Amino acid sequence: MMHGRTTVMALDALWPVGRALGRVFQRNDSISWAGLAIDTESWREMVLAAKPDIALIDPLGFRQSTAQLVNLTKSVSPRSKLVVFVPTVAEPIVERWYASGADACLAKWMHPDLILSFVSKVKQGTFDRGEIDEMLSPMSGTAG
Repeated sequence: MMHGRTTVMALDALWPVGRALGRVFQRNDSISWAGLAIDTESWREMVLAAKPDIALIDPLGFRQSTAQLVNLTKSVSPRSKLVVFVPTVAEPIVERWYASGADACLAKWMHPDLILSFVSKVKQGTFDRGEIDEMLSPMSGTAG
């Protein structure tokens, strides 16, 4: 089942964290890493040039709100799916990020394989934020 490579790029003002995230994506054969922007001006130009399948946004460290960052991205690449990295993925806190236009909210503390899996689901249109709720539920662990 070949779906082609997913073009991914990220906006992250916290340079070392964004670079680490980029390395995760660069090592995956199904990802075409389009780069990391650390300011909104270069982000706009990069998104315009690459038209990524997935645009990852860490909204911390910018003067703009998450909604403004999402709107900026959608204005130059309307078909890009938006994944916002947030401090918590617990409901109902994430509702504000989904209301801002995020297609998915993920946390950087998630295991890289899980992030890659969710990014793939976002691209395919099969992401269900309920899966994250189940993962966070104390009752979802395996009984020993």
